[in-house]
Amino acid sequence: MKDEDIRDIFEILREKSKEDIIKNCKKETISKFKEINIFSDIIDKNGNITSKKLEEKNGDISNKELLTRYLYVSCVLDQGGDLEGQRLLLNYVTNELYKRDIKFLHKPQDFFDNPLIISQVIREQHSIVKSKRKDEWAKEINPDNPRPNSYSLFRIQRTPSSQLTPYVLFKWGVPLMNIMKIQEKFGSLFNYVSSFRNPQDAVDKIRTDKEFGLGRAIGWKADFLFIKYIIHVFELISKKGWTKNSFEVPFDSNIGRVLFRIGYVDYFLDEKEKNKTLRERKEGIHLEANELRNKKIKEEINPSTSKIYQDLKEIVLPIDAPKTKPGFQFTINWFLENIGDTDLTIGSFDDSLMYIGTKFCKNKSPDCENCPLNSKCSKLINIRTD
Repeated sequence: MKDEDIRDIFEILREKSKEDIIKNCKKETISKFKEINIFSDIIDKNGNITSKKLEEKNGDISNKELLTRYLYVSCVLDQGGDLEGQRLLLNYVTNELYKRDIKFLHKPQDFFDNPLIISQVIREQHSIVKSKRKDEWAKEINPDNPRPNSYSLFRIQRTPSSQLTPYVLFKWGVPLMNIMKIQEKFGSLFNYVSSFRNPQDAVDKIRTDKEFGLGRAIGWKADFLFIKYIIHVFELISKKGWTKNSFEVPFDSNIGRVLFRIGYVDYFLDEKEKNKTLRERKEGIHLEANELRNKKIKEEINPSTSKIYQDLKEIVLPIDAPKTKPGFQFTINWFLENIGDTDLTIGSFDDSLMYIGTKFCKNKSPDCENCPLNSKCSKLINIRTD
């Protein structure tokens, strides 16, 4: 792969981002929030939210704060397993608890005051989601030997479990406890998130802060997904330092798989760094997509790449520039900043690669013939991801 091939890939993705199927990703995400009763009034029939509606009061807090809280909890839950199932579970539980006047997002204390009801509702709604999702999920996970009865969203970190109490207290209780503490000190979760100089600082503190960090309740991918929602999807924060390309792509298995198979990873990482991201398993070589973060890029490949390396050290991103080599993930930001077109941003880049990863560049039986990146791809299809 040559430097011009990478530029061509970004051009292809830019054109792809203009297509309705990608442009509608954002609108479809917002439209799904109409399923949640507490948000049904702020989203119009076209899937849009107006800034005026966001500023309106919803009980004791604004719609913007309510949405920020929901996204915060959602990203903690949205890790591993069946992501569509996790989305449905949070929707169903929210609607059911509010129907019972347990307004856990407005008043997180309600969650801790009603542990038995909370557990009962989560178990009941999980059973409903399981009945809807288990067959499709099982075929996606293992089409050769589907096991729908093993479906469970009760996960602690990446480990599937059938135990309800640890899941409820860890995955729901941790973010809701944080919301209470943050509200007391900063007035609102939105004030806290937007108080940071830039998204990179926010991501770091959301996970690692000694007082308000979520710790292992949230992974880096989910952390950046939260920021993507805030900046790209719902456009809740727009200020100096919080630009559309000022945060990392939330690497998941689809994004990592595409970048590896097309040769992008090979181009920027030497064998030592690349091998840190790979695991050999019984069924073949697997890429740990999250491990791509902060891998050191090659300092010298050719003059153009060397220029990229130098520019990355001086990159105009609102980040405290480390004195070490810039991480692999920032090569994407660099290209997006230098394409000189606003159509392709971190958010739409992520949406485009997600679309390619789920529709064409699949783990098994990839559809290379119809893939938009076919002409520029190294076709390293032996690489799989979880």
